[in-house]
Amino acid sequence: MKYIALQLYSIREQMENDFENGLRMAAKAGFNSVEFAGYGEIAAPEMVKLCRRHGLKPISSHVGIDLLMDDLDGCIKYLTDIGAIMAFCPHSAPKTLDEVKGVAEVLETSAAKMKAAGLKFGYHNHAHEFKKIDGKYIMDWLLELAPGCDFQPDVFWVARGGEDPLAYPISKKGRVAAIHAKDIAADFKTDAYTGEGVIDFAALAKVFDSDLYPYIVEQEVFFGDVQEGLNRCYAGLVKKLNG
Repeated sequence: MKYIALQLYSIREQMENDFENGLRMAAKAGFNSVEFAGYGEIAAPEMVKLCRRHGLKPISSHVGIDLLMDDLDGCIKYLTDIGAIMAFCPHSAPKTLDEVKGVAEVLETSAAKMKAAGLKFGYHNHAHEFKKIDGKYIMDWLLELAPGCDFQPDVFWVARGGEDPLAYPISKKGRVAAIHAKDIAADFKTDAYTGEGVIDFAALAKVFDSDLYPYIVEQEVFFGDVQEGLNRCYAGLVKKLNG
C-alpha cells in the first residue's frame, strides 16, 4: 500500500489553533500521507518541514473552485513546492446544464495547467452530483465536458447519491486518480468508521490496487474520542485492503 492518507478536513477542529496537531494525530493513527483542505497560512517550506517531522507525505489537496478561478498559478506553485502529486476540486453546485458547462470549463483549464506542472487534477463528488440534468447525472456531465479532468470518487457520497459505491467508480476506472475511503452504515445514510461499514473496500481494491491508487480517509462524524476514531479508520481500511 503506497499511500494511505488522511484528509485533514476530518480533524479541522483539532487543528484550528494548532495545525501541526493534525499531522501529529494522522501519524499516530498510522497514516503515511495527508490530503489538505487549506494550509493554515503556513508557507510551503515550513509545511514540508512539518510533514517530514511526522513522517508524512503531502500527496494531495482539495482546492475550492473559487481559488482555482482566482489564483490557479498560486495553487500550483504551493502544491509543487510541498511535493504534492495531485489536487481535487471538492465541491460545486451547478443546477442547470449551462452552470455545469461553466464548472467543467474551470475543471478543464485547471487540469491542463496542473498536468503541465506534473500534477494530476480531478473532481471530488458529493451526493448532489447524482441528480440528473437532461437525463444524465451531473457527475457524468462534468466528466464528459472536462475530458482532461480526473475523478476522486468519494464512495460514501456515491452511495448517498443512490448509486452503487463499487460499480460506479469501476465504470469510471480510466478517470480515477484516488479513492476517498469514507464508509457508510447499513442504512446507507449514516457515517461509519472506515472498514466498519458496508462498503466493500476489499472488492474495490481488486480493481483499484492500493499500490497504485491512493486511498484517502475522510471521517466527518466521530463516535467518541477523535484519535481513537482515526486509529479505527486506519486499521479498518488497512485490514480490508489486505483482504
